[in-house]
Amino acid sequence: MKPLRVLTFTNLYPNHIQPNRGIFIRNRMEAFVRLTGARLDVVAPVPYFPRLPIRTQWDEFSQIEGEEIIGQIKVYHPRYLVVPKLGMSTHGRTLFWATFELVRRLHIENNYDLIDAHWIYPDGWAATEIGRRLRIPVVLSARGDDITVYPDIPRIKPIIATALRNCDKIISVSQALKTLLVRIGISESKITVIGNGVDLQRFCRISKEQARGKLRLPERHRIIVSVGRLDPAKGHDILVEMLDIMRNRGAELPYLYILGTGSYECKIRQLIQRQNLEQFVTLVGEILNKELIHWYNAADLLCLASDREGWPNVLLESMACGTPVVATDVFGVPEVITSETVGLLVKQRTASAFARQVSVALQKNWNRDDISSYASQHSWENVGAVVQETFREVLQRKRKQKEVVPKGPRDESTSTFMSIT
Repeated sequence: MKPLRVLTFTNLYPNHIQPNRGIFIRNRMEAFVRLTGARLDVVAPVPYFPRLPIRTQWDEFSQIEGEEIIGQIKVYHPRYLVVPKLGMSTHGRTLFWATFELVRRLHIENNYDLIDAHWIYPDGWAATEIGRRLRIPVVLSARGDDITVYPDIPRIKPIIATALRNCDKIISVSQALKTLLVRIGISESKITVIGNGVDLQRFCRISKEQARGKLRLPERHRIIVSVGRLDPAKGHDILVEMLDIMRNRGAELPYLYILGTGSYECKIRQLIQRQNLEQFVTLVGEILNKELIHWYNAADLLCLASDREGWPNVLLESMACGTPVVATDVFGVPEVITSETVGLLVKQRTASAFARQVSVALQKNWNRDDISSYASQHSWENVGAVVQETFREVLQRKRKQKEVVPKGPRDESTSTFMSIT
């Protein structure tokens, strides 16, 4: 069988400046390539925003090179204009304008079988418009906020509907996201659920003593780790308040290490100071994904207090290291924590509720071998196999359609591109 020629299209892809960015997409597609021998290129557009006299969050993107090789995959980084806050409804169009000619040229050179796009808007809409014009099937992956939040924004709701209608298949990373997709009018038959996986070579059990020695952490004290960007949605502040509640109840406090960076850092630091918890809470900063193995193995517990999650990778990464998890019972999380032998769910997203479940978890006698074994069922290789099945099914269906419907001139008058506002 001829290896597929696939173009992955997403702004969520690692680069030499942001190696952790969208690493779950890289992992999935590299597993797919290893399994199938497919040839893969990546178009990972980079936001462009004019330089201002003051430092902004967009400055980092200006340092990203136009092309690079990541692993053995060629990655292109065209620039597209962004207008923060005011211009979100225009981002699909600017993304299309910035990438269409590049994709058209690459398609002439490589004759892609399929476009694999991640994040429904703006990436997914731009990808479906490109696919429509170049006659390339498009598979969209829904991953989280693109379905849990974006469809509630009036100006982009119809644009998202267009992308979902025009793509050939939708991959949802959790059953919970699929349920939302069906609720907004997408046929169940168009959606395949494929959860994220875990790199079992990168995340595995090592001794707690070895991990703590590597990180120079206390040998005997209880340790909780929380991993994720510093913003309100991730709930690191809830975990800080949890420690204050546990202290008021007379409990021996664990140490909390928060791994990540973000705009909420100053507020979290202020909260730590206000609660007099500087001795117990450490903001570590961003840690490379490949280095997280030591943090997971050093921890007694991983906590995730998010208010929404499609399929959080950190849970499986922690479990692969044999470390139990405590997380909010939202969206795809209960599809990862399927048993109390691997972790505990928190029904209410409050500091008090987390304090109760964390106290239980710290007293529980966990079987770390069983936890690690459970995670091993979710390898990226297994994920790659299902992705292959899904791509093949799409292409077989498209071939059958071509056999039934004679190819005729394209009616570009049906384009919704210029009508979207």
